Amino acid sequence: MSQNSIYYWQNFLEKDEVSGVKPDSYILNFHIVNQNTNDIYYEWFSFENEKELLGFIKYVALPSAYYSRTIGKEKDELIVSPDTYDGVLELLNNAEVDENEINNFKEDFSLVEDIENDFSLEQLEKFSDSFHSHLDIYGIVFAGLYVHENIKKLGEQLIKDYEEEGMIDELERQMELGKDDIIDLFSNIENNPFMLRKINEFLSNQLFL
Repeated sequence: MSQNSIYYWQNFLEKDEVSGVKPDSYILNFHIVNQNTNDIYYEWFSFENEKELLGFIKYVALPSAYYSRTIGKEKDELIVSPDTYDGVLELLNNAEVDENEINNFKEDFSLVEDIENDFSLEQLEKFSDSFHSHLDIYGIVFAGLYVHENIKKLGEQLIKDYEEEGMIDELERQMELGKDDIIDLFSNIENNPFMLRKINEFLSNQLFL
């Protein structure tokens, strides 16, 4: 089934084993938060190639974020649902959503299509910046989307974030490892399935990296 098919992504989300981080994959953290209800959708995903990663962003992350930001806000619910570009525009227009939100969706979707034609992590980071500026924490519903090249890069970013917050001791306490051991763990995780489960358990409880 094509990764451009909504049915593909519906089936993807229905499989329990799809979430979590895996070796030799792009790592994506996607979350949506309704600050009125405190409802949170927070998941980690792994994708083996660029096509699958960008397909998830186009057909799952963007529709879900904008549906939750607009229609879902009025209903006090988060909407995690795959859809096409035309499907999103039709639903947002029928719901008489603010034109700025619709234009923001169009801009973000266009950026992903540009990346499909010339993939780079730098361009993906620029997309993330646009996504976050359109769906920031100043709205009742906000969303986050962060991509890491692999699990090693995720570990490096994790260390960096905790060091910048002056909380590296807390990270070491939570993971029951020293800083150097944490770096080594993320660098060689493919040889240690037990510790991979430990990493996934740790990440699932982090709001937010």
